Amino acid sequence: MQSINFRTARGNLSEVLNNVEAGEEVEITRRGREPAVIVSKATFEAYKKAALDAEFASLLTPWNPPIRNWLTDNEAYITGRTYCAS
Repeated sequence: MQSINFRTARGNLSEVLNNVEAGEEVEITRRGREPAVIVSKATFEAYKKAALDAEFASLLTPWNPPIRNWLTDNEAYITGRTYCAS
């Protein structure tokens, strides 16, 4: 991951965006504050989906398997895939 300060990023924004489009993550620092990271939209969407999936999975705790099986069975039905609950 490339790390640059705010002034450099502002002065070279076109180059920074080209690097991000090429798949690189760019960290931008600013006077000791917590840095920001610029990523491609596809990477951002993947991170967001992973976070939501993890949050949803945490709601389906092991003490409640009937809900998990019901959701999985319905997903299998909707998508046409075969699923066997364990």
